[in-house]
Amino acid sequence: MAQLKDTMQPASEWFKAAADASLDGLFIVKGVRDQAGQLIDFECVDINGHALYPLRMTREKVIGQKLRGLLPIHREGFFDK
Repeated sequence: MAQLKDTMQPASEWFKAAADASLDGLFIVKGVRDQAGQLIDFECVDINGHALYPLRMTREKVIGQKLRGLLPIHREGFFDK
């Protein structure tokens, strides 16, 4: 288990560095489900600078927020498919 953790740490750091250097806006999100197990939203786990720019918010304010609140224009019909 310790060996796996030692392997994952550099990979996580490399991914973070690549995401921060990317010219594209990147969100890392996790699904939010209701009591019935239906997917109802996504919560922002991490975000790079290029995705922050149009939101005009800090990383600290965005992490933990639900995407429906961050991107209200996409709220209607988002989960209808």
